Amino acid sequence: MVAVVFGSASFAQTAPPRPPLKATPTHGTETSYAGFTIAPRLLKDEGCVRDYLKAQQADGLQRLKQLDELEKYGCTSFLPFVYVALSHHVRKFVSGAKTETVYECHLVYDSEMDAVARGSEKFPSEIQIDGWLIDTDFLQVSIPKMKEILVANRIRCAELRSKAGSSSLTMKESDEFKNCP
Repeated sequence: MVAVVFGSASFAQTAPPRPPLKATPTHGTETSYAGFTIAPRLLKDEGCVRDYLKAQQADGLQRLKQLDELEKYGCTSFLPFVYVALSHHVRKFVSGAKTETVYECHLVYDSEMDAVARGSEKFPSEIQIDGWLIDTDFLQVSIPKMKEILVANRIRCAELRSKAGSSSLTMKESDEFKNCP
């Protein structure tokens, strides 16, 4: 019995690793995660996640066309609000040379945090929504830290708004300004 265990362990070490497939999910986990998300791009399902990650790898106009198509088909949606994000399912997707962590989430509109972000209240058409968030949109921070982030973001948006009124924004600033409430 011991010889069989050593033999199979030896075999497992010498087997060549499988090359990762582009935008293919690896394994998921069933741990619970809680956090916030600010004006996220929500992806409808795993297929949309794959397509979104492929589109992110494209360059220039091709990238914009692919992202626009995903929005037209309902694969992605931009939610200009602050939500509490609860996730019980995390997936790793291999996309080109990068591995992206993506959370399947249940989002609940957070009126208090949204008021901190905007300086006033505005309500979304959907208070609760399900979908997938890219790791960069899923903030696992405390409530005080979240308020600090929102206030800093509100100040930056005011700066961009002022600059947009008096001169033109750079492309990077324009993209940043789109996420402002």
